[in-house]
Amino acid sequence: MFRRKLTALEYHNPTGFDCKDDTEFRNIIVWLEDQKIRHYKIEERGNLRNIPSSDWPKHYEKVRQIYLYICLILKNYIMVSTKILNIIDHNKKLK
Repeated sequence: MFRRKLTALEYHNPTGFDCKDDTEFRNIIVWLEDQKIRHYKIEERGNLRNIPSSDWPKHYEKVRQIYLYICLILKNYIMVSTKILNIIDHNKKLK
């Protein structure tokens, strides 16, 4: 199910990823932060990198909320940018 998306992200083992395995899930979250998202400074990723920790879900939830907020901001930015471009195109056609 995730193979195509993980391949597009250049994940090292897209065919072997098992989302039901807690350790694999935690590892991919750390990999995404390290390789793709990079929202946190390296020294701020320690709690997320501590994969066997019983506190990991708490730290993940904090990260997850921030990622969702970033996605919402980007979505709104894209919508506004698209509307502006449509207005510009429309005005060009009127001239």
